[in-house]
Amino acid sequence: MGDAGHRALRRPTCGRPQPGPGDAASRIGPALPLRGHLRPGVFQGERPVEDGPPRRGIGVGAEVAEPLELDGLPGRGPREPPERRLHQGAREDGLGRGVQVVEQVAIERDELLLFFQPRVDVLRGAVIGAEVLLRWQHPGRGLVPPGEFIPVAEECGLIGPIGQWVIKAACRQVLDWRCEGLQSPRCAVNLSVRQFNVDGLVEEVVQALASNQLQADALELEITESLLMANPERALDILLQLHRLGVHIAIDDFGTGYSSLAYLKRFPAQTLKIDRSFVQDLPDDQDDATITKALIAMAHSLGMEVVAEGVETSAQLDFLREAGCDEVQGYYLGRPMAPHEIAARLLPCPLEASAA
Repeated sequence: MGDAGHRALRRPTCGRPQPGPGDAASRIGPALPLRGHLRPGVFQGERPVEDGPPRRGIGVGAEVAEPLELDGLPGRGPREPPERRLHQGAREDGLGRGVQVVEQVAIERDELLLFFQPRVDVLRGAVIGAEVLLRWQHPGRGLVPPGEFIPVAEECGLIGPIGQWVIKAACRQVLDWRCEGLQSPRCAVNLSVRQFNVDGLVEEVVQALASNQLQADALELEITESLLMANPERALDILLQLHRLGVHIAIDDFGTGYSSLAYLKRFPAQTLKIDRSFVQDLPDDQDDATITKALIAMAHSLGMEVVAEGVETSAQLDFLREAGCDEVQGYYLGRPMAPHEIAARLLPCPLEASAA
């Protein structure tokens, strides 16, 4: 029996175990209604802060033109700033109660959605990966990008429940695609600094994979240079645990931080993502062209695959192909899509025919 036949025998069944009423995985849930003016979102890049230079978000974001208000917290006025209400709730009720409020109001009403931006094999043109992007389907405002609500949860230390939900929902979606007879892309989930530093991350990943009958390499976790260098030894310990499981690790926004190459070779990462700032002026900018070629050569010498972000023109794609880049991601290849939209671009799974 060939390798395809062995994979066919390991193919997960589509019937999911039904979680019990107390199982957190059974809650998908509510969100806090937003008030304020929303500018069109950008899916990656920097988010503004009132004082100081722009600060990079978690890989997805948008500008907030006016302060936003989150209605629905018990005992709070609708026009009180969300940071004050969430901080006050955490002070009055304790951190545990604060997390419970986030779970109840931001998750249980089933208003969080995942979108997927395709990652395309440069040579074959096939979708082989997808970056997971969180959206909030607000009943009155429509799709709200995470830059409007994630910063509040991060500042209050309440990012944990949302991050857990994203990992679980991404794994469920991979199973759904496979049950539709499609070759599911490897899903890449961005980890924030706070989420990465919370105890229990490895256990959460194990549970999400096991509950959806997935091999560990179905999931990729994207981590920024700044996150790695904040505490290199702790980061190395966590990444080694994930690597032993078989989970793929990607270093995101590479070239924008201050990482040490001595540390880079120690981290068990399989993928290096070149930041869009080096791609946007290709192929005309000679400095960017030189840096991009050097990054691709360095990553390949370390046994890593390379993904270029922010590809928006055919000229950029042609340059990256000639430079030996492995995968590309950007509006030229596809904007973030709902699950059924990206499904139309996935190849059919040949496992049934191979098993026969």
